[in-house]
Amino acid sequence: MASRSKLGFLALTLLASAVASAACDAGDKDSTDGELPTSPTSDGGSTSADPNDSGIRIEIDAAIDTDGGVSHSHPGPDGGGSSADNLALEKYRNTDPSYNQYEKIPSTALPLDVLLETGSPDSNYKNNGFNPAAGPAEAAAAAARLAGQFRTRCEFSHLSYNDPIIKPGLAAAAHLHMFFGNTATDENSTPDSITNSGGSTCDGHEANRTSYWFPAMMDTQGNARIPNQMMLYYKGEGMSQPATGFVDIPEGLRMIAGNAAAVTAQNAHEGHGFTCGTLFTNPNSVQSLALIPECNTGHLSMKVMFPRCWDGSMDFDPADPWKHVRYAGEDHGSNGGTCPSTHPKVFVGLSALFEWDLAAGESTKGWTLSSDPAGKPGGLTIHGDWFGGWHKDVMKAWNKDCVNAEWNCQTSLLGNDKNYSESLKPWGTRVNTFPVKALKSTTSKFYAAPGPIKYAIPPRI
Repeated sequence: MASRSKLGFLALTLLASAVASAACDAGDKDSTDGELPTSPTSDGGSTSADPNDSGIRIEIDAAIDTDGGVSHSHPGPDGGGSSADNLALEKYRNTDPSYNQYEKIPSTALPLDVLLETGSPDSNYKNNGFNPAAGPAEAAAAAARLAGQFRTRCEFSHLSYNDPIIKPGLAAAAHLHMFFGNTATDENSTPDSITNSGGSTCDGHEANRTSYWFPAMMDTQGNARIPNQMMLYYKGEGMSQPATGFVDIPEGLRMIAGNAAAVTAQNAHEGHGFTCGTLFTNPNSVQSLALIPECNTGHLSMKVMFPRCWDGSMDFDPADPWKHVRYAGEDHGSNGGTCPSTHPKVFVGLSALFEWDLAAGESTKGWTLSSDPAGKPGGLTIHGDWFGGWHKDVMKAWNKDCVNAEWNCQTSLLGNDKNYSESLKPWGTRVNTFPVKALKSTTSKFYAAPGPIKYAIPPRI
C-alpha cells in the first residue's frame, strides 16, 4: 500500500495540474482557544512560558514522497510561478473564525468596543509598567528616562508566493513568504483593501489590519518552520524624541525592512539578526548574528528592524523601496542617530521578533531563508514588509499615550488618556488606574503547546 505522504503528493499533483490547465484555458487569469501563558520579561513585555524543548507540537504530514521518490525543491528565489503554487499552500492557512468576524467592515465602522477588552498591568510591574517609563520617582534625571514602549502579538496567518508591494498584481511571482496580520493579503492588496477589509491574526484583530510578511524560515528537509512567537515592538529608544513627538504611521503606508537582494551581511547596518535562545527577555541585551547560527536544541530567534525616517509621501516605488523611508544615519545607517533632512518625520522604532522552538537534539545547521540564493549563507537576505492597516484611533492611542508619553505599556495595553483619571498630571505624578483598555488577545492556538511547527512545502508547479 502506498504511504499516506505518497498519496498526499499524488493528490496535490493532480489538483495542481487541473488548476494550471484551467488557468491556461481561461487565458491564464490568476484570479485550541485560550490565551498563551505568559510571563513578564525584564524589559516589561511578556513572553511564553519556557517550552519543553523535547516535544514535537505540530507536524503536518509531508505532501512529498518521504521514501525518496521526489526531491525537495527550494521555495525561492523570485521567479515566475502559477496560482497553483499558492493554492497548494492553502491547507496551512489559519482559519480560526475569531480572526475574521468583521472582515467586511470598513475601518471607520469597526466595533472597537468589541475589539478592545479590559486588561491589567502585570502585578510585577505595578511600580513601573503603567507609571512613566522612568519609574515612579518624579525627581529621576531626564537622561535616565527610558523610551516609551508598546508591544503587540500576531499569530501566523498564511503562506504564499505573493508580494503585493514589490510585485503587485502578480500571483506567485515572489519567493515564499509567511504572512501575519491581515488575513486577506494577496497579490492584489491595495492601501484601501488593507485598511478596510480582511480579518487579522494580531491582538485587536481587525483593529490592526496591518499586513506583515517575511521570508519563510526553511529547514534542511524542505519544511517551512512557523515561529512559535511573533511580536511587534514599538519603542522610542535609539533616537531622541522630536519636540512634537513621533508621528503616527499612516494607514496604507508601505515600507520594507532589510534587503532581499543583499550580498553582504546586514545586521551591522540596520539592526537585523539572529541568535540561539530567546530575544524576548531583552532584545537589546542579546548579541545578534548576521547569519543564521547553528543552534542545537532550545530556540532560534530573529529580529527585523524597520526604517523610521519618512518624507511624508504615501507613494511606493517597487524599484526604489527606500525612496520615501530611510534608516537613521548615512547609507541606511544604524537604528540610532538622526534622520536626514529629506526625511524629517520620525516614526517610533519598529522591530519584529520571532522565536522558533527546536526539537530535542535538533540543529539549525543548513537552515536558510526562502529568499536566500542557493549556495549562499542562511539568513543573508533577512528582510520584512509592512503594509499599514492600524485603525487610526487605536494607533493614536498607543503612540500618544504610551510611546510619546514615555510610558511602558507592556503587551497590547493602551495607555489611553480616557482610561486614566489622573493621566493629565505631570509625568512624575501619574498613578496606576484600573481598569485599562487593551487590544483583544489572539487565541494563541498555534502556540498553546511547545515544539516545532513544520509545514512541508511541495515543489513549485
